[in-house]
Amino acid sequence: MKTMKNSLVIALGLSLLVVLLGAYTRLSDSGLGCPDWPGCYGHIAVPTSVSDIQAAQVAFPNAKPVIAEKAWPEMIHRYLAGTFGLFTISISVYHIYYNIQRKAASILLFLVLFQATLGLWTVTLKLHPLVVMLHLLGGFTISILLLWLKLGTKQSYSYMDKWAYAILAIILMQVFFGAWTSANYSSLICPDFPFCQGKLFPEMNFQEAFSLLSPIGSNYEFGVLDNVSRVTIHMTHRYFAIVTGFVIITFLICAFYKECASKKVILTVGFLLFTQILLGILNVILLLPTHIALAHNLCGLLLLLSWICLTHSLQNNTSTL
Repeated sequence: MKTMKNSLVIALGLSLLVVLLGAYTRLSDSGLGCPDWPGCYGHIAVPTSVSDIQAAQVAFPNAKPVIAEKAWPEMIHRYLAGTFGLFTISISVYHIYYNIQRKAASILLFLVLFQATLGLWTVTLKLHPLVVMLHLLGGFTISILLLWLKLGTKQSYSYMDKWAYAILAIILMQVFFGAWTSANYSSLICPDFPFCQGKLFPEMNFQEAFSLLSPIGSNYEFGVLDNVSRVTIHMTHRYFAIVTGFVIITFLICAFYKECASKKVILTVGFLLFTQILLGILNVILLLPTHIALAHNLCGLLLLLSWICLTHSLQNNTSTL
């Protein structure tokens, strides 16, 4: 059992790394660095020799020319994700076989397999926003399930549990808005803060902005939506961030005074929330620098995981603070 606990810690660490590398792949516009899957221009690795590059261009005449700087981030992400996937499958099978949190382990197993399928569709459907968004959410969800298996069955219950789970749903909705913003290349559409193109409440078109079933066959690299739709997506993410921050802070204050959770966990969630808000603002005013954008992705996942820890540890009037 101790070995499995250690394996879960390693898997959780790998999941963070895979999510971070996936974010870098998107930010460096390397999502279509390889036109096929799981290889790259028909090779196991990125073709580098003149003859291999020429053969790749002949084999994939409709694809972009081989650009190693774009192809390598994509392939490294695939190698790491594949290794992580196999490791996670073994963890899931172990839990299912020994009937340890079988339901969560079964969902994890399904998600890992589906995540690989989404990786394939991300390339073959040319960064279709729905697929990209589901791929991002899938990575976050896998991390959540690994943490849930690590924490084990919740031992005590609190009258604040339902509130905590409701806020978890709100956080997940905010993650969805963030993923949809990234998938539709809407991060840079509002270069000013707190305004967007000089307006606090710009023109919006929710019907077009959140139409999930975009036509299949188009190349969605760099996005295809018009200015108003992208503004709608970006500002919805901002507006909902205010709602998310408010409910989290309110809950933390109540949990602190009612002594329902460890002060350390409460302070951790608060710190991550403040950091995430700051990183989001910096992303706008500094025009999405890669290191800030990566930190924003990672901090968002850590905030979500810390909320899981907080929810899992809630109890009534604990005296161990």
